[in-house]
Amino acid sequence: MKIITNNLKVASIAQSKLNLDVFLTGGAVRNLSQSIVGTEAIEFLQQFSTLYAFISCSSLDTKGLYMADLMQTQTKQMMISHTQKVVALVDHTKFLKEHNFIKMCPLDAIDYLITDQKINDPKLAKALEQNQVKVIYSGSMIFPVDSLYMISC
Repeated sequence: MKIITNNLKVASIAQSKLNLDVFLTGGAVRNLSQSIVGTEAIEFLQQFSTLYAFISCSSLDTKGLYMADLMQTQTKQMMISHTQKVVALVDHTKFLKEHNFIKMCPLDAIDYLITDQKINDPKLAKALEQNQVKVIYSGSMIFPVDSLYMISC
């Protein structure tokens, strides 16, 4: 399996603990998230086409996924545009979070939502269903091992 990532933590774990082939973007490192962003990261990601992209976000609502940082948003948008399936990794604390965030993508750009708890808000559950987002609760899905993935946290 090969991993393309813009995150130093993901790259380190994938390479040292899991012994996977890792491609790491260039660019500016964000201290808190250890994400690498900027023009260099975006240009690097344009070279690849993957089966899955795993992305996180700051908030999720009935209209889409949002980020707090413009450069992280642009990097993740590039990943979304260069993959066949988008997997959003979103814990329940980010559902319907009040925000002044930047829209990363609409719900219909997401294929899977992996989360830690049941979605209790009927409007959010309906929006996910209408946009054909498959909701998966942690630990209930396995992805193909022999694939190329983009991962951004």
